[in-house]
Amino acid sequence: MPSVHQQTTNDDKTAARLRVEEYAVEEFSTELLRPLGVNYRKFCAMEETYQPAKIRAALV
Repeated sequence: MPSVHQQTTNDDKTAARLRVEEYAVEEFSTELLRPLGVNYRKFCAMEETYQPAKIRAALV
């Protein structure tokens, strides 16, 4: 069972993903801008999983 902190973190991540999706749909809805919307979503997802090298080294 997830702790309260983990649940809050997951809720925050879910809310952030929904905001990214809402923004991408609104701003990149025209045919010409759709490829930019795809890139925007991809890079926002990459940023979410990014860990600086110092933190990764400490976890290993």
